[in-house]
Amino acid sequence: MKLAIGSAFRNASGNVTAYMRRIRALRSLLGNDVWIRLIAGEGDSVDNTRSELAIQANASCLPIHFVECSHGGRVFGSTEEPDRLAALSTVLNAIVTGVEEEDDLFLYVEQDLLWEPQALRDLIVRHYEADVLAPLVMAGECFYDVWGFRLNGDRFSPFFPFHRRLDHVSGRVLEVDSIGSCALMSGRVAREIRVQNGNAFVGWCEAAKAAGYRIGVVPNIIVRQA
Repeated sequence: MKLAIGSAFRNASGNVTAYMRRIRALRSLLGNDVWIRLIAGEGDSVDNTRSELAIQANASCLPIHFVECSHGGRVFGSTEEPDRLAALSTVLNAIVTGVEEEDDLFLYVEQDLLWEPQALRDLIVRHYEADVLAPLVMAGECFYDVWGFRLNGDRFSPFFPFHRRLDHVSGRVLEVDSIGSCALMSGRVAREIRVQNGNAFVGWCEAAKAAGYRIGVVPNIIVRQA
């Protein structure tokens, strides 16, 4: 199986070592049955992000494909400003252009997320349960990704149980309208779907749902916001 892992980088040279360490650990867990390559969406950096990625990917024997993600916008905080969402849409659309015909799966993960390799390995093992699968994205004890995760027009709550329909005990997949920050999908979905409305991953999920694809959340798989 071929897995492409895509992330966006801007002035992120200080995060590259930890990012590559997690990717190598995930590769080790997946074993020889899964071939990994990286899609690095890099743009607007004024540091050595791109060269650091190239050096460390080469040292790790990880194929890496750079896609240009410059948008010229300012550095945003974690806000819902339309300008930020439009910039994120541009970046996301650029990254998925790097998914090739032979890629069976595509894993989008924001480069500053803190994730255990075992968690994303478990997500990959369950890839068949929906066309797009996401873990929960936490910040301490609170749910972080309240912008992206929605069901029937309702956002997830920062506070446990985060959504009344989540089954934390069995870990059953909950089908939702949208997700964000980290998502595993079939290569077919990544090649087909693009953000059309400037609404970042929520807009991408809207397009995926309109095309008939199922989006699910696995509540017992956790990644964390730094």
